[in-house]
Amino acid sequence: MKIFTKIGVFSALIILKPYLIANFEKKQMKLFATFFWCLSLLLLSIPAVGQWEIINPPLTHSDMVEIAFTDDQHGFSLGYDGILLITNDNGISWDTNRIADGYQFCCLYFSDEMTGYAGTGNYGYFHTDNGGLTWSFRSMPEMRYIRDFFFMDSQTGFIAGGESASILQTNDGGLTWQNVTPAGLAPMLLSIDFLDSQTGYAVGGVSAIYKTTDGGQHWNKIPWTGGGQWYFRDVHFFSEMVGLMAWENGIFRTTDGGQNWSLVYHSSGSYNGVWQLHFNDPLTGYACGPKGIFLKTSDGGINWEESEVPSSAGFSGIWQISDGSLFSCANGGAVLKSIDSGTTWAFLTTLTNATLNASVTVPNGISFLCGESGVILKSTDWGQTWHHTETNTNRVLTAIDFPTATTGYVVGGAGVILKSVDGGENWFHLALDSGYSWMAVCFTDSLTGYVAGSHGKIQKTTDGGMTWLEQIPNAPFTETLYAIDFPDPDTGYICGKFGLLLKTNDAGAHWNQVGDLFSTTYLFSLDFQNARQGFMTGADGPCAYKTVDGGQTWNWTGFYDEWCSIHFSDNLHGNVAGYYGRVGRTTNGGDDWSIHQITDGYSELRAIRFFSADTGIVAGSGGTILRTSHGGVITGNRIPNGQQTLRITPNPGPGRFRITWPGPLTDSVIEIYSLTGNKLAEFHRENETVSIDLSYLNDGFYMVRVKTVGREYFGKLILHR
Repeated sequence: MKIFTKIGVFSALIILKPYLIANFEKKQMKLFATFFWCLSLLLLSIPAVGQWEIINPPLTHSDMVEIAFTDDQHGFSLGYDGILLITNDNGISWDTNRIADGYQFCCLYFSDEMTGYAGTGNYGYFHTDNGGLTWSFRSMPEMRYIRDFFFMDSQTGFIAGGESASILQTNDGGLTWQNVTPAGLAPMLLSIDFLDSQTGYAVGGVSAIYKTTDGGQHWNKIPWTGGGQWYFRDVHFFSEMVGLMAWENGIFRTTDGGQNWSLVYHSSGSYNGVWQLHFNDPLTGYACGPKGIFLKTSDGGINWEESEVPSSAGFSGIWQISDGSLFSCANGGAVLKSIDSGTTWAFLTTLTNATLNASVTVPNGISFLCGESGVILKSTDWGQTWHHTETNTNRVLTAIDFPTATTGYVVGGAGVILKSVDGGENWFHLALDSGYSWMAVCFTDSLTGYVAGSHGKIQKTTDGGMTWLEQIPNAPFTETLYAIDFPDPDTGYICGKFGLLLKTNDAGAHWNQVGDLFSTTYLFSLDFQNARQGFMTGADGPCAYKTVDGGQTWNWTGFYDEWCSIHFSDNLHGNVAGYYGRVGRTTNGGDDWSIHQITDGYSELRAIRFFSADTGIVAGSGGTILRTSHGGVITGNRIPNGQQTLRITPNPGPGRFRITWPGPLTDSVIEIYSLTGNKLAEFHRENETVSIDLSYLNDGFYMVRVKTVGREYFGKLILHR
């Protein structure tokens, strides 16, 4: 979390739905009532499995921790799981290296072009003396979590972190370290920075601010006078008096050496804060955070300007090189570059890291994907390669439909409706005065179509979206609607929350509820093969249904899991995609299904579409796109039906959780993963009480896997203090 370029520090001193909304509602109801979580950081680095080929991302899915350049050509970006992305040509090309397996990586620092340090949460750090080609582990028994490094020169440096010690000092290039932690220091420091060879600052949890004036030998606490208890993420001082400090919800500035602080930037969302500051001169600087925050200042941090970022989960690190170019890192293995001070960004290591929510295919191998951050991708070669199209929006896009090869429609959050008339290359906004979020779209021809979404709202157009008329169901309701399908121009279906299914037989003039509410809480997807045969999938309860009488009766197909998307390429061949990286396939019209796991189990696969019986694509969180031309059947990787999940209490919780499951307790391993699937912790059951402490992790959403004899169990938890 550094600010000045690490090379020549002191010379530098002289002169950074359909399912988004659906998932929010679902997790909100099931897991928390008050903590507004941001879907951000989403998928595991996955190998190509069986007959599925990884199309995106090409390098890694690892969430990036930090980015650093040793000069204008040589740069590094470190992932939580130890994946290291390396460039030697100013970011034009990137290679991958893995520092080590089984460690939780927390920070990255280079003191010169050859010497680097990678801190872990495993009582030690990794060191390289050959520019990151090889790394060796150095044990630090007194400090479990290493959060930051700072070196004054090749020999003298400091570590900030937490557990038994919070500040360590070396005078021999890291061969030995001395504990210089003052008595009563906060349990976790997150950033350390020096103004000169004598004056330094360290900040961290519970509003901890410490200062040294003797080169780090002694540290004195500066009382926090701003009220509240905060996690200070980063610190930087321009002079003896003037400095900045990043925290969970903004940026503080001091003009009296840290005795008093004024709030110069406050973010709009809870825990939507600033995690890193970066300055190459005393006036121009940048700040970023993992939930979409990117800020610029040109007056030394007195005023900050917000800018939009293309990364759906924001930036976890930022770096500026000598020509002014900015590099950032984010979730899903993403590294981005800006040559205009952060106004626009280009992805360097991945096509996108935005979660992809929906897909559609049109004739001749053309297909589209839409998702977060206004992303619409197009392929013209049966899903093998993809390119971005021009959308002029950063809204979440949840559904897409092409009634003809040239005319397409996309809907999303905040009432956005887009239309294309040139085969999806360019999109323009349709005017619909609505404060609702649209979750579904279906057009029966190029002019006649329907949208549905939050608060049970349904709209119809008969002039290609120029005007819209609200459709009123016979029985009023306010449930969110997630999917629409019309097997013919007059007959249509809409499904939604709390097991609601609606049907029209007169092109939307009347909508009637079909039977009683289904026992599935969320009905996410509909697909009719003809006027009589159709399927419906969802989550929380029996998750897949079939009708053969035009929707009058529906029968459960006999399998569970949580399915976001279903698509049949013909009456016999169908595919589903959903949570935990799973897909399902039938070759006999849905009478039997085989369920397969095609990722390591921590992704959400939200969109599936097949061009033919055997060739198709699946996409989801973190920008994942996979393709198969052989039906996607994976030998030996079939998942038992009805796999049970975990019970986690309290959930949400402040740090300590109790986990129970119906299987055996012996030889059990509990693994904690980030939303993108990076393993952050591992616990082995040592007694009959299965309790884990995650208080050292940041507030957020995490995945849990329990491995027992012959079984695996999956769950989700919210860490919220």
